[in-house]
Amino acid sequence: MRLKRLATLEKKYQQFSSAVYVWESRHPDQPLPPLPFFPKLPDNIWMPKQWGKHSSHGTMKMRLSNDILADPVSRRQLSFFSSATNPIQSIYPVKTMKAPKAHRLNEMGNHIVKTSDSVQTLCCGCCQYDHIEYMEMDHLQAASDILSRQKTLIRAMQSDPLFSEEILNIEGMSEYFKYQSDAPILGTKLFYLSYYNDISNIWLLSRRLNRDKGNKQSIKWLNFQRAQYYGAKFVDYISPLNTSGIMIKTYHGQGLADAAQQWLVTHHAIAVSLAKPILSIEQNAYEKSRNITHAMEENGSTEGVKKGMGLARTCWLLEAILEEEDLMLSQSESALSDMILDDKENEDEQVAIQAFISAGIKAYQDQKKRSRGNSIDESFKQSEAPDAS
Repeated sequence: MRLKRLATLEKKYQQFSSAVYVWESRHPDQPLPPLPFFPKLPDNIWMPKQWGKHSSHGTMKMRLSNDILADPVSRRQLSFFSSATNPIQSIYPVKTMKAPKAHRLNEMGNHIVKTSDSVQTLCCGCCQYDHIEYMEMDHLQAASDILSRQKTLIRAMQSDPLFSEEILNIEGMSEYFKYQSDAPILGTKLFYLSYYNDISNIWLLSRRLNRDKGNKQSIKWLNFQRAQYYGAKFVDYISPLNTSGIMIKTYHGQGLADAAQQWLVTHHAIAVSLAKPILSIEQNAYEKSRNITHAMEENGSTEGVKKGMGLARTCWLLEAILEEEDLMLSQSESALSDMILDDKENEDEQVAIQAFISAGIKAYQDQKKRSRGNSIDESFKQSEAPDAS
């Protein structure tokens, strides 16, 4: 049993083998507590990998590692690290930014778009663009679950001094756990904050989608209808989950957020490639609508009503197409490569184009049945009706 469990751990985590042996030999009927595999911190926090080499960084690390948090530890005591830099300062000049957000924005690259009145980036949950200030950092493995697993480990270390000693013998663990006088061992603020800031579990969601997700368990939410780009296929892909550590990992050893983002760009590449053109069309439509509205106010033209309604309907149609889940499923990896990277025509591309057209027709028909579509039709009728006077 011990050897089988150790075989599932990544090679770099074999340093915990002694602690595993001690626990399983002394508590054969109890499950192994979550192990404190070191979290993956954001690249740009003002505490990088070598933060201890600089006086200011070392001081902060020392302060956090000496600040013991006594039970009960709550989420209100946890926060995101600040970023040392703003990776998009030239187009989004804000003075301060949280480290996980800066890390993810730095990865976005050409998925950051400056519009006439804002800077927007891609929400990996809904595959649509939104204002950067409305993009929120979200723990895909719920923060409450992370904290609960940390507390489970602390209780196990308190109950078994020999197991606790084996954990503390691992380099770096003495900064995570401390004894205070004759009190049992406790976790430091560095211990709790480091896992809270594990970037492999944090992604950026639009405020609207993040409110829908809330603190739901990640696997349940990924099957939730709002997360239409993931669902059962994604859950099957990452399963069985590796729950041996505080941070839950996929079958392939990835953090949940890292895996989700990779899944979106590889399995829904068409949706990702369509999101930016749709944003461009929307922005163009909004700009034209403003100009038309201004002309209407000046000239009293009813022609502007028709054009404005037409532009609005186009935007809604494009959004509806983007939300069509079946359209966004890739045919194959080779098909994706041909469709996204090359301009040559092939059979798979034609299938994708036909799916796009079919989805557009269906979305258009659905829009007509909704109240917005009905109100637009009425507006057209009223604007085209002859003047009774």
